[in-house]
Amino acid sequence: MRLWTTRVFGWKLNENGVFERGDGKTRVFEASTEREIFDRLRLVYREPHERHYWDALEPLHETEKTDLTLNQPQLKDDLRNNVWVN
Repeated sequence: MRLWTTRVFGWKLNENGVFERGDGKTRVFEASTEREIFDRLRLVYREPHERHYWDALEPLHETEKTDLTLNQPQLKDDLRNNVWVN
């Protein structure tokens, strides 16, 4: 979901919410439930026990399928911008 949020919207998703990538502090939207976050990210909501695998991530609309394959420059950029959790 973090990669989807970055690649599709240019935002940063973490355990505290969804933020502008530039400063990492400006909240993009308020949400009180996980379902609201999935809706705003245009993803099919799945219960936590249904989210074991990468392929559980499903866009609401078929036209929004995004290639999340990383090439070397993208990986370096993501690492520099702390997209990945250590």
